[in-house]
Amino acid sequence: MCVYDDGNGPALYFGGNAGDNGHFYTPLFKYDGVQITPVFGLSSSGIFQINEMTVFDDRRGPALYVAGYVPGGIMRYDGHTWESLGLGVYRAVNSFSNAMAVFNDGRGESLFIAGTDLYAGNGNARNLAQWVGCIGQCYPDMDNDHHLNVNDFMAFLHRFADVDPSTDCTGDGEF
Repeated sequence: MCVYDDGNGPALYFGGNAGDNGHFYTPLFKYDGVQITPVFGLSSSGIFQINEMTVFDDRRGPALYVAGYVPGGIMRYDGHTWESLGLGVYRAVNSFSNAMAVFNDGRGESLFIAGTDLYAGNGNARNLAQWVGCIGQCYPDMDNDHHLNVNDFMAFLHRFADVDPSTDCTGDGEF
């Protein structure tokens, strides 16, 4: 459960299961202070259960991120459309995310996801994955010394070799 503004004002979003006794419905609802309404577009996207959600700005504007039994394990909702994080961060089949939180690790805010069988890029992230969301831009001051120089390039190369998500400048999960 969390508060998110989809462009129509802040509302409380909460999720659950998408089926009950053979009846299927959306697993996400929003409460605007007056009424509870379903958020549609989920069943057709294969979202059947939401275990966790939070709001994160990946440089495209704040969006609602949900985790659970959804395509890829984690999806982004901008108030209009749903999208998977693709190979950025995803989970294996029959695993799930336990928690998500936004945290600034010194390079700017990132979305951290805890759970089982998580993957980031093409590698196993063990129990913690980080979604930097540097779509269209990356962090030029890689060593956080507030000066741009050859040390930043060297820090970038080391992080790139370690398949650090902050080095995926196109956001496509390819390194």
